[in-house]
Amino acid sequence: MNTRILIPFILTLIPFQVLAAEEPREASPSPVVGFWGNTLESHAGWNSLWHIAAVGATATMVVTPIDQTVVDADKNHLGNAFSAGALFVGTWWHILPAAIVYWATDNPEYKYASGAVVQAVGISFMVTTAEKLIVGRAFIDTGETDIPDYLPIRKSSDAADFYPFQNLGGLWPSGHTATAFAAASALTAFYKDDESFYKIAIVTYAASALMGFAMIDGNSHWASDVVAGALIGHAIGWTVGKDFRSRYGGRNATRAAQRPAFVPLISNGSYGFQVRVAY
Repeated sequence: MNTRILIPFILTLIPFQVLAAEEPREASPSPVVGFWGNTLESHAGWNSLWHIAAVGATATMVVTPIDQTVVDADKNHLGNAFSAGALFVGTWWHILPAAIVYWATDNPEYKYASGAVVQAVGISFMVTTAEKLIVGRAFIDTGETDIPDYLPIRKSSDAADFYPFQNLGGLWPSGHTATAFAAASALTAFYKDDESFYKIAIVTYAASALMGFAMIDGNSHWASDVVAGALIGHAIGWTVGKDFRSRYGGRNATRAAQRPAFVPLISNGSYGFQVRVAY
């Protein structure tokens, strides 16, 4: 092959080699890397179905009326102390251990896994806080406390009462449940191809389900708030966990193994190239 032909030929192969190469992995990823991208992706495409399901489930449970039946039923099986503790601990039980692990460890795998949990909880908190204000679902009126008239907080014993943009905080969706499921899904998605997948899934989802049950049992939330929170939290957590796993393994690790690699060969006056394909 003529040298004048060989040089341009080799140059044309460089882009293919670059595309096939695995992107380097950061040893210490920031918990906020890809934050906005993951926020959008967790609501787009197939992920949008989880959010649509959250709205659909709520509408169904209000109309049937499952929500009203559940809130009127005798509950508090876990006791007031447990319900109060769940409200307090539920704010920290997932993000605090993850943050401690992230800052304390030098292990890249644990860095990525804990970073995924921190980000998933952060996105879930941001999203549900905005949705609470927009939807403005009434707090459950248990008749135990009086709220000053000057505070924009609405209480009701009717599950169908919503006050869009007029209820400070609001109950829909359950933020405690959403962040719990976001943490569980992020960790599970990160380890979905590992042997520990089932153990992690069972422990984390069971803890999240207990959190959701505590919200209903103590009349802190309508049942549909919890269902919606679980669906929304899962969509966000799974998106973040999958993204961090991809970053940990190299974004193009899987695709790189499938792409053909073109290797120029020059030996003893002979010119050519070799194609390497995984099989």
